[in-house]
Amino acid sequence: ITYASAPRDLPLNALNQFPQPGCGNFILAVFDAARTVQPQYNVYERYSHITNAIANAILADLQYTYFKNHPQLYAQLLDPNTDQTTRTQIQATFWLDENIAKRDTALWLHVANLTEKALDEKFIS
Repeated sequence: ITYASAPRDLPLNALNQFPQPGCGNFILAVFDAARTVQPQYNVYERYSHITNAIANAILADLQYTYFKNHPQLYAQLLDPNTDQTTRTQIQATFWLDENIAKRDTALWLHVANLTEKALDEKFIS
């Protein structure tokens, strides 16, 4: 991405080049941010890409935060031999973790506060 433009074909193979927790979602966030300046998307699709970028950035943070303390669980998720029941249990444990739930809420509230501030500055000032 250079000079406020992005190539039409983003390098999707980059998603698998960084097998650490959160990296895939962070790259998806970067790709969605890039798509907001690609001319083939209309304004509504660009808003959708912005929303996806925020969601993927938050998910990247949550995954990194959780799995840096649970590397064995992350290794199981990456292992193609791990059965679906185990994968589902790991994902449920992740989402039900109290610290992750609090961080998830805090990050979304931060996004909401920034959005509110930007709207206030634009329409009230």
